[in-house]
Amino acid sequence: DRLYRRIEKIVESVEEKVSNANASGLSALVDVQIDVLQSYFRTMLPHILPRIGAGLAPLAILGKLSAHLPNGKDLVLTITRALPHNITTEMDLKLWSAAKVIQSDNKSLHHFKSTDADRLALEYLHGELPDVAQDAVSLFMSEYGMRGLYEID
Repeated sequence: DRLYRRIEKIVESVEEKVSNANASGLSALVDVQIDVLQSYFRTMLPHILPRIGAGLAPLAILGKLSAHLPNGKDLVLTITRALPHNITTEMDLKLWSAAKVIQSDNKSLHHFKSTDADRLALEYLHGELPDVAQDAVSLFMSEYGMRGLYEID
């Protein structure tokens, strides 16, 4: 409980820094990112490392127990991804939901099919996507925008 409160304070601080930097442009955002990455390890590693070990140990045990099964390692990963409250699974489902909303709107779908990713990102940042797409992406980003790209399975 104490760790969650500490993490919430850090996340709120980062969100505030990002919000302030957004108004100043890309270089300010990069500065915030560097600052956050440098301070993150110093601040959080002592709290998180034991929990990572506690999470990885059972995964390693499952891997050993399933080693004799065909595709045992893949099976373990498939099963553990489906655990309740798995943030990457929840994020994947929300992203899928946003994609379905965009696909269901002809204007948004056509726009996404005909525009490159860099342009779409800029349009999102400037609020220039078709309304349905802008709302869908904004909803996803408000909940998961601070997470890393490689957290998506």
